[in-house]
Amino acid sequence: MTESEKNKAKEILVIQIKQIGDCILTEPVFRALKEKWPDCRTSFVVSSAFAALFQNNPYIDEVISYNFKKPAAELLRRRKRHYDIAIDFLGNPRSRALTLFARAPLKLGFTKKGSFLFYTKTAPASSGPEYVSDTKFRLLAPLGIVSLPQPIKIYISEEEKKLFVDYGKDNGGAAFVAISPTSRRPARRWTKEHFAKLADILIRRHGVMPVFVWGPGEEDYVKSVMGMMKEKALLAPPTKLRELAALLNNCALLVSNDNGVRHLAAAVGTPTLVITGPTFRECWTPKEKQHRAVQSDVKCIACSKRECESMICMKQLMQEEVASEAADMLAKYSGRK
Repeated sequence: MTESEKNKAKEILVIQIKQIGDCILTEPVFRALKEKWPDCRTSFVVSSAFAALFQNNPYIDEVISYNFKKPAAELLRRRKRHYDIAIDFLGNPRSRALTLFARAPLKLGFTKKGSFLFYTKTAPASSGPEYVSDTKFRLLAPLGIVSLPQPIKIYISEEEKKLFVDYGKDNGGAAFVAISPTSRRPARRWTKEHFAKLADILIRRHGVMPVFVWGPGEEDYVKSVMGMMKEKALLAPPTKLRELAALLNNCALLVSNDNGVRHLAAAVGTPTLVITGPTFRECWTPKEKQHRAVQSDVKCIACSKRECESMICMKQLMQEEVASEAADMLAKYSGRK
C-alpha cells in the first residue's frame, strides 16, 4: 500500500475478538482513526458476547459479531467488503485468519514469531509495564498516528441511564458504591472476608450503600460474600452488559477485583478502585486521577499466575487500607461525573 493509498483509506477493519477488557480498551483507536480519516468507514470484529457494548458509538460504523463456533472466513466473506487496512490487536490464530481473509493491502499486527506471514507491517509491543490502551496505539504508528489514546468510553443512551434512576430509592438517598468481588481467575480474587468487612466499613463510616454486581454464574459467590456482612447491602438485579454499564453509571465509585467490570465502569466515567495482585497495575489502570489500583508490597507481586496456593498478595492487603483509599476517592470525585 503506497503512501498515497494510505492517505485515502476508506475501509478499515479492526480486530479484537476477546477479552472484554481488551475490547473496551480498543475503543479509543476508532476515535484516532476518524480524526486521521474523517470520511473512513470503520468496522470492529468483536466477540458476540461483547458486541452490544459498542452500539451507539459514533466512531464505529459497523460492529461485526464474532461467533467462535463458526469459521472466520465465513464471517467476512458474507460482507463482500474491500478493506484498505486491517488491524489485528490480538494476534492469535483466529484473529490472524480474520486478518488474512480481510484481504487488505495493509495488514497490521504486533511483532511475534511468524507475524511476517500474516501482516505487511508490524510494531513491537511494550517491553515493560504499560497501559494496554497505550500499547495498542503503538500499532497505529505505521499509519502516522502518534497521539496517545483518549479515555475509554461506552455510549449508553439517555433511556438506558434512566433504567436505574429509581433503583434502591428507599435507601435514604445514600450514594451507591458498586462492589465486584469476582474474577475469572482465582488468583485475582481478594478474599470474601475482606470484601465483606470493607462493605461494612463503607456503610458505617461513610453512609454509602454498597451494591454488589455480578454476572452469569457469579450470583452464589456474591451472595456468600454478602452473607458475611454485619450490615445490609444491595444485590444488583440480573443485567446484560449494557444494563450493567447503566447501573455503574449511577454509582459514585466501583471497588473491584482486576476484572472486566472495572473497564466497564471506567468507560461510563465512574471512578474505580481496583485490588490487584498477580497483574501489573500499570497495565490495566486508566491514567485519569479518578482511577486507582492498590496492591500488597510483596516480592511475588505481578506474578501473572492464574491460581496460587498462598494468595499472599491478596491476604496481606487489608480492608482498612482499601477503605482509606475509597474514602479519599469518595471525597474527591463523588458527584463530579
